[in-house]
Amino acid sequence: MKGRLLGGRYQVEEELGRGGMAVVYRAFDRSLERRVAVKVLHRELASDEEFVGRFRAEAQAAARLSHPSIAQIFDTGADDGDYFIVMEYLPEPDLKAIIRNYAPLPVHKAAEVGVQACEALGYAHQHG
Repeated sequence: MKGRLLGGRYQVEEELGRGGMAVVYRAFDRSLERRVAVKVLHRELASDEEFVGRFRAEAQAAARLSHPSIAQIFDTGADDGDYFIVMEYLPEPDLKAIIRNYAPLPVHKAAEVGVQACEALGYAHQHG
C-alpha cells in the first residue's frame, strides 16, 4: 500500500496500525498539502455489503463529532475496490503507545489520560 495514491489525492506513506476491520495509514493529501490518516477497509471485507455499510456508517457518525480528543473526518471514498475514510492525522502518541512506553503510568498521568478518554466518550455518546 505504501506509495499508492488513493482517490487520486491521498499518497500513502506508512502504516500506523491495524484492527479487525481496517488498516490505518499516514498519508499526504496532495490537494490540500497536509498530512492525514487514511483508514482502509480490509480487502477481504470489501466484498461484504454489511461490512461496507458498517464502515460507511462509522464515517458518517464520526463526521458529526467535533471534539479535541476525537479525530475529525475529512472524506470517504473507494478506489479500485478499497473503501477508505480520510481523517485528521494526530501525531501525538495514542493510548496504546502511552501505555506501552510509560507503563506503569504515574497516578496523575493515568488520571489525565482517563479524564480525556471519558470526556471524548461522553461527548460521542451525547452526539451520536
